[in-house]
Parts: sequence; structure tokens; C-alpha cells
Amino acid sequence: MRICSLTLRPFRNFASLTVQFGADHCVICAGNGRGKSNLLEAISYLSIGKSVRGAQDGEVVPHGGVYFDIEGLCDDGRGPARLRLFYDRATGKTAFRDGAPLPRVADVVGHFRSVHFSPADVALVLRSPAERRRLLDILLSQASADYLDLLLRYQRALAQRNRVLREYRGGAAPTGRWPELEPWSEQLASHGGAIRARRHALLISIGPHLAGFYRQLGGENEELSVRYRGGTPDEPAAMAAALIEELDARRPQECLAGHTTTGPHRDDLLFTLSGQPAETYASAGQLKSILIAWKMAEMLVLESPAGNEPVLLLDDVLSELDDRRSAALLELAGTFRQVILTSPTETATARHGALEALTLPQ
Repeated sequence: MRICSLTLRPFRNFASLTVQFGADHCVICAGNGRGKSNLLEAISYLSIGKSVRGAQDGEVVPHGGVYFDIEGLCDDGRGPARLRLFYDRATGKTAFRDGAPLPRVADVVGHFRSVHFSPADVALVLRSPAERRRLLDILLSQASADYLDLLLRYQRALAQRNRVLREYRGGAAPTGRWPELEPWSEQLASHGGAIRARRHALLISIGPHLAGFYRQLGGENEELSVRYRGGTPDEPAAMAAALIEELDARRPQECLAGHTTTGPHRDDLLFTLSGQPAETYASAGQLKSILIAWKMAEMLVLESPAGNEPVLLLDDVLSELDDRRSAALLELAGTFRQVILTSPTETATARHGALEALTLPQ
């Protein structure tokens, strides 16, 4: 999988820009504030249909503007495809493939896969349960189109269940059957059990890759592992039944709170280094290496059976890494099919001769 070219007209700080990616491994060089991160964010939009940085669509429209337009020529191994995301403040967002609109923006997911790393994500992801869940959901959505539909169905059931609970906020929970709540509880448990099963299975499969990449990035004396906190690994039906029991047990507290207090939307995953929680005990350098290792492990999860890899996007990845870790990272990055890095200088190019430098216009 490759991105061959990217055209922005406009997007964030770019009024109009076209970039050709001729080399498989390149570094985008420009000073701070010139839009390097914005360029990688635009590429990610073509993968997941939204900002990988968590921004609302309206926030990436240039100041004073009313729309953004992202278009990329991509190749998924079967031939070139032109993907486009267009957003207008008045009409919303539309996704296109080869000029034809897709039924939903979410349908763009899976046509072009990328994995994105940003140093701004390190503390956010590794110290925030919500961002850790988002990390899982973005990966699973790219890996399987039906996971995104499953997640959307869960969120709709959750919203309806919370609406019923808000009506009873502060009151005593009804005894016996609760006709207004139970249909939503059943939907929530059915979708939630499947989500939990997928998340558990993902962490089981990604764990060895994660530990291996972390060791290669300089953590030879530390054992990195990850586990899911939410439910017990089992078949989806069994996990759905367990979630129903959780919901029933928490009904009194949920009536007081006015919202659903258990389920995949409240679950978490825990990274540990040699048995200790990374979010508590890891240094800044260790946390960064953990997230880089996770992103490289994502590459293997998303690789197709035909050997079609995603594009690896590394934003300012060398900052705050010592020479040893930087060299190990560049060596590992060089093993992937297409890698796009950003750097405020051409230092990365000097360290690794296989990287082609692309300079943003003034």
C-alpha cells in the first residue's frame, strides 16, 4: 500500500498544496509551525475519515474559510485509486473514491490504511483511558469494516439507554422488569460483548509484536506487555451474557448517576514494564518507545494476507530520543514498505541515507 500524491485545497494552514511521494522512505523537512503535522493528519483523514488528532472537522478548515478538501492518489496493491474527503460547514462531509461519492463517510475506511504516530499522543494515550480505547478502536476499525459498524451500533444503544436513565436520575431503580430500559440493555450487551471479544483477541495477537519491537527500540532489559481491563476473554455470546449481569447489578447506581457506568465505553488497557504499570512508573523516553512499538505492531496487524502493508506516518518521531534509540528506530522503520517522517531539520536524512528529503514550500 502506498500514497503516491496528496493534494490539499485547502486544509489547515495550506491554501493549496500538492506533494508527490516518489520515494518509499522520505522525511518532510520544515521549521516549526509550517504544517508538517497537518500534512500527516491529512493523509490519515483518507484512512479513517476523520482527524487522527481528535479535532472536529470544522477545526481543520482554514481560518475564515468554509470548507476543506483532501485528495490522495493511493495504491492498495490492486491498482491506483483516487480518494477524496470534502467537508463544508453547511453541508457536512462526503467521501469519494475515483470521483464517485461513497454511501457514508465511514465507508472510506479500509480503502487506504495508514498508521500514525505523534509525540503529542504519548502522554495523552498512555495516561488517558479514553485515548487508549480510541487507540484500540481506530486500529480495529481499519482492520475490519464491520467493527466500525459494531461500534456505531453500540454507541447508538448507549445513547438511548442513557436517555432512559437520565429520566430516573436520583431516583430508586424500578424493581422487576423495566420495559423502557431492557431492550437497550440487551442491544448494549450484544454489541458490547462482541466489542470486548474483538479487543481481547487483538491484544492477544498484538502482544508478542509489541514486546519484540520495544526490545529492538532499546528496551532489552525491560519486558513490555499489555492486557485488557474489561470482562473476561470468552466468546462474544458469553461476554454479552456477562455484560447483562454487570448492567443488572449496577442498575441502582446507574439510576442515581443517570448514565451507564459499565461496558466497553468504560473499559481500559494496561501497559506494564516488567510488571509495573507504565502510566505510573515509566519515564518519558520509555513511554515514547512504548507508543512507537505499538504503532509498529499495528503495521503487522493491518498487513493484508497478500503482504500489503499500511503506510507508516511518523511525526517528529526522533525528538527527545537518544542516538541509540534513534538509530534503532530508523533501522526498524526502514523495514516497512512506505514510511513518511517529519523533522524540523534534515538530521534524519543525514542519519539514514535511504530517506529522501521533501521540503515544504515557504
